[in-house]
Amino acid sequence: MIKQFRLQLALATLFMLAGFKSGKSHPFHVSICQIDVVEGSLQITHKIFRDDLELEIQRLYDRDLDVDKDRYLLADTLFNAYLKEHFQVAINGSRKNATYIGHEIDFDVVWMYIEVEFTGEIESITVKNEILLDTYDDQTNLVHVDYLDETRSMLLNGKKKSQVIRWTEE
Repeated sequence: MIKQFRLQLALATLFMLAGFKSGKSHPFHVSICQIDVVEGSLQITHKIFRDDLELEIQRLYDRDLDVDKDRYLLADTLFNAYLKEHFQVAINGSRKNATYIGHEIDFDVVWMYIEVEFTGEIESITVKNEILLDTYDDQTNLVHVDYLDETRSMLLNGKKKSQVIRWTEE
């Protein structure tokens, strides 16, 4: 089970990186989320195929969005609304509100940045990631969490939209 998960994770990451460099349409649907725990905040980065995100924004908000041509503020407004609806995080079982920081375009990838502030120690992080799940049946959302000099990963999809990572023994 763990070997299969690691193989899927490695293949999805490899395919995603290969697709980003090619500039061509991709036959798979993957996003990557990186969560870094840094001094009282979760610094969260989402890496999503640009064409998939533009299609999703059009489908949900009935807005044609071309991130190269549209105003930066319009894209930020739509991306912020999208993340609020499709990505949630809880610390120690308590859902936290994220602050949208901004986005960047890198060829055929959109990078979106959010931050979650917290106090106290982290015993668990719950991530619910529904990015692009309504649009693509084969969508996979990889989530990597860096905390206490350790990286833990989640492989989320339409069948498993959320997962809890614990740093304490039960």
